[in-house]
Amino acid sequence: MYELTQLRKGVIFSINGVQTKLSELSDDLFLMLGDLLSIHTLHGFKCGFSKTNRPYYLLMTERKDMYNTFKAVDLVHREADMYEQQCEEIRSATTKTAKVKFQKLYGINEKSLFSLLPNFDIFHQTFIDFMHLLLEGICRRELHMLFKTLDEKRLVTRKQLTNTIKNFPLASFELKYAPSSTFEIQKFDVNNPIPLNAIQMLYLIKNLPFIIGLINDAVCDLAEWKVFLLLHSIVSICFASEADAETVVQLKDATELHNELYAKTYGTNSQIPKFLLLLLLSP
Repeated sequence: MYELTQLRKGVIFSINGVQTKLSELSDDLFLMLGDLLSIHTLHGFKCGFSKTNRPYYLLMTERKDMYNTFKAVDLVHREADMYEQQCEEIRSATTKTAKVKFQKLYGINEKSLFSLLPNFDIFHQTFIDFMHLLLEGICRRELHMLFKTLDEKRLVTRKQLTNTIKNFPLASFELKYAPSSTFEIQKFDVNNPIPLNAIQMLYLIKNLPFIIGLINDAVCDLAEWKVFLLLHSIVSICFASEADAETVVQLKDATELHNELYAKTYGTNSQIPKFLLLLLLSP
C-alpha cells in the first residue's frame, strides 16, 4: 500500500545528474486484474457462493436471481457510495450477531485496503480476467455439455472426438499448443474435465467448427451447436488483437443471447455462477 501511495505522488529519477519527477500516477491507469476468488480475497469480500446472499463483489444481484438474469440492463451494480455505506453498517454493528448478519447480507468480510488509496474505485478499476472466466470456467462447462449431447444423440463419440482433436492439422503457430500425446476424453463428467490447459482450450474453441465438420456436419442443425457458436464469437472477440465501438455492441448482444439460449437448451441447473459475469464484459 505504501508503494502504491508513493507512486501516485510521483517518482523522481536522476538522469545525467539532473533530477526529473515523473508525472503523478493517473488513477485511470491503475487497474487490477485477476480471477474472481483472488479479487474477492484481496478486497475483503466473501469467497464461495453458499456463504453470502450476494456472491459477486461487482453486483448487488442476489444468488436466487443468478440463473435467470439474461440482460446486462437488469444487473444491479454495486457502486462506491453504496459499498462505503455497507462497510459502515458492518463496522458500527453493536453485536457480533448483527455484524455477521450484515457481512452475509452484503458479502463483505472487511473493507478493502485499496479503498484507502485516494480516488481509487475498487469497482471501476478491478477486472476479472478473460482466461479464468472463459477458458477455465464457462468454456469447460459448455464443451462438457455439448460433447455429452453429441454422444447421447449418437452423432459424435468420445473416441471420434479424441482422435480428431489430437490429429487436427494445426497452423504452424498453434503447434506448441497442441494437446499432449496422451490426450483422451475419458468420460462426460463435470468432475472429469477435458484435459487441456487454458491456451489449449482457446485453440480448441477456435478450431472446433472445423473439427466437428470433419466428423459429422449434421451437428450444425442442433440448438446446442448454435449456443456454442455464440460462445465461439464471445471468445473470438475477447481475445482479438483489436476492437472498436461496434465490437463492444457485438459482444454485449452475443453474451446476452448466449446465456438465454444456453438456459433454454441445457436448463438453468447446468449453468455455473460465472455465466452471469459474462454480462459484465461490455458496458
